[in-house]
Amino acid sequence: MIFILNRKEEIVGVLNNEGDASMITPYFDDNFTEDLSTGASTFEFSTVGNSQYSEHIAIGNFVAFQDDIEGFQMFQITDIEETHSETMTKTVYCEGVCLELLNEVVRPLEIASANPKQLLASLLNSTAWEVGEVSEDLVTIDTYTIEDYPNVYKAIQDLVINQLGAEIKFRVTLNDNHVTGRYIDLFKARGSVTNFRF
Repeated sequence: MIFILNRKEEIVGVLNNEGDASMITPYFDDNFTEDLSTGASTFEFSTVGNSQYSEHIAIGNFVAFQDDIEGFQMFQITDIEETHSETMTKTVYCEGVCLELLNEVVRPLEIASANPKQLLASLLNSTAWEVGEVSEDLVTIDTYTIEDYPNVYKAIQDLVINQLGAEIKFRVTLNDNHVTGRYIDLFKARGSVTNFRF
């Protein structure tokens, strides 16, 4: 199930592949890609272009799907391609909402004797994002210095990922048909190494 959200981040439609075909708006060819080294993600999918909720599939709106029990992956629609044949098809391209942190700036500061949770909280200060789950394996305490004015996303890459060695996950929570929270989780390592290529 894929939720469609308007620019106010309110759910305005649902794409679903289960149920009466005349009552649902299906999706297909969906592809979710996540870069574990940066936390950035993309999502693309196709849907029928003249369906019940197709008017809400517009550049600038959002889509979200449940990633696990506690969180959703959320994306902003950045591009749409329409194909006209027997039926009109919309192919939708989206980028993770985490990229909004490119527009937020961290002022010069020194974070003394900080653990990973305190470090991330300092970087997210005055943004819409909060610290989520933090793995107990990340027990490093250090002093971090920011001398220039990097965007928050770059500061997270430099300090949390590169210097601390953590892997991150961006997620949102949905409740009462709208986004209720944005969280960044920190892990020593996500998943497990299987030595199989997928």
